[in-house]
Amino acid sequence: MKLKVLFFIVSSSVICHLTNAQDYFNLIPEDILNTLKEASKCAENRDNDCHKQYHHALNLAKAQNGCTGCVTVEMARHYINEGLLDSASHYLNKTNKYVEGIKNKTPDILALHAEYYTLVAMQHYIRGNMTSAMGNLLICAQLREEFGNFRNSAYVKMNVANIYQSLGNYEVALNYNMEAETVLKDYKDHRYASLAGNIATLYYDLEQNDSALVWGKKAIRLGEEFEAINPKIYGNYVIASVLENRKNDSAFFYIENAISLSKKAQSTRMLAASLSVYGQILQDHNRNEEALQYFEEALSIYNDLEEYLEAVNLYKIIGETLKALANYEKSSEYFQQYIKLKDSLLSEENRTITQELNTRYETEKKERLIAEKQLNLEKQENKTKNILFSGIILILIILGLFTYVRIKQKNKLKQLEQEKQNAVLNSFINGEERERVRISQELHDGLAALLSAAKMSLEAIPHLDETAKAQQIDKTKTILTNTHEEIRQIAHNLMPFTLEKDGLIAATQQFVTDLNNTGIIQLEFNNQTSKTPELQSQIQLMLYRIIQELVNNIIKHSQATKATVTFSHDPDNKLIIEVTDNGVGFDNETNISHQGLYSIEQRLKAIGGSFILKRNKSTGMQAIAKV
Repeated sequence: MKLKVLFFIVSSSVICHLTNAQDYFNLIPEDILNTLKEASKCAENRDNDCHKQYHHALNLAKAQNGCTGCVTVEMARHYINEGLLDSASHYLNKTNKYVEGIKNKTPDILALHAEYYTLVAMQHYIRGNMTSAMGNLLICAQLREEFGNFRNSAYVKMNVANIYQSLGNYEVALNYNMEAETVLKDYKDHRYASLAGNIATLYYDLEQNDSALVWGKKAIRLGEEFEAINPKIYGNYVIASVLENRKNDSAFFYIENAISLSKKAQSTRMLAASLSVYGQILQDHNRNEEALQYFEEALSIYNDLEEYLEAVNLYKIIGETLKALANYEKSSEYFQQYIKLKDSLLSEENRTITQELNTRYETEKKERLIAEKQLNLEKQENKTKNILFSGIILILIILGLFTYVRIKQKNKLKQLEQEKQNAVLNSFINGEERERVRISQELHDGLAALLSAAKMSLEAIPHLDETAKAQQIDKTKTILTNTHEEIRQIAHNLMPFTLEKDGLIAATQQFVTDLNNTGIIQLEFNNQTSKTPELQSQIQLMLYRIIQELVNNIIKHSQATKATVTFSHDPDNKLIIEVTDNGVGFDNETNISHQGLYSIEQRLKAIGGSFILKRNKSTGMQAIAKV
């Protein structure tokens, strides 16, 4: 059984991370840093409401005009550890915006930016997008090299090694880890203990068992020294697996340690792997009935985690164990499930083909970059020639073609206007395309997965006893109920039910309520008119989308804590929608010509309306739509 590395740097113990200060911690005042440490300890102990402490640290940073990006990057790390990737993305965007807003980047700021790319890579890694994860790690390594932090460069190499290991390229993964080990052995912190666990698993995967034993024992020793539980789990697991292959009774001691530590750390994936190995050890000692219990417990965990590549092997093992116990009927059921699940998974040959295609893609990508550089050089040469030619034309025009200049200017103005109209058209097309992509992703990631789970659940019913059948039917009902809710949510996103039934005012009130429930911003709704029911349904939908876009802009860009949506009407009975906030406002360079705001203006003009944007740095933004 191949081991899966769990030691991606960002997923290591949060409290251990904070006790080994990053370079950008120099930017954080002591009171805020202490608050972050308390929040990290809360997360380490898996207490409730840890996010409140993180938000308290962020509010302190805002009040002191401090390094808010340093706090938001730690908040993103917390949410990644909790599996809340959307929340993590929100705070990573704030971190990147903070860094991009600093013109003179000190080594501390570069360190913060490097950590941002590490966390972005972790998100892609969790989602299975290895190419994007690798790209962000390489950017991270480049930034760390700029300020000479070889220790953090070693951490990046550990992450790169983990990606290669997840792809099954164990030799390359081992080389990267050994390069990191040459640097980290002089520091010897909790991450060095994690590295020892990584190296032990790689030697085991490469069937170099003697080296696996050496590094497994080293991982246990370093885990004890730095009070890090994950290296101890992996060390005990690897040693038990090697000794199990050698039929050594000492395997019982190590695998029981691995199981106990996995339960303590609430590491369900490692618990399942350890239970499976324990079953194999018991089976080697002809204790098949005991082994069967551990195999079935491991299988249950893998199915709950949807780790079907691991589960398929256990179906076969359990079938063979039942056969040895002369329980042929139940053995047949497990073998049938094994065959069905195996046929539904990618074969090893397909995985190899996928990796080869990925390699070809990366090669072609590099060739395209080279071709683009050559094309840019040719464009630069052509640009120089065009400047010289334009100079000659300009002299000729000055000498006697004044009329031609005027015609040329008119044509140019006409062309610019056409380009501006094309930009608006493209913004509409791009908006529709993004909506199609979003709907496609929701159908694929949500609805398709639920239907697939319902199908598999139904297919399993004929093979179960009567009690298990009833439980399986209830499970299938739950899946179908979730499918129904997913369909309702998608339909609501396409055309809000409240808007279709009760109109724009009720839909806006519902939108405000839903957004307030997220806690991202405090949004108020003030209705001073009853005119909206007279508007056509298409116009009401367009106004609803404009309100959503303006509020989303406030959340992304204004740093506001409060916003208000007001409905009123002017003396001519025209509907007025006003959206205001208490954020930082816009600078003097921001205007309606920006594509998003310009799109709103053009949509309103198309129905005879108007759009005004007022900016004030001290009081935030005021957007007024009239129709």
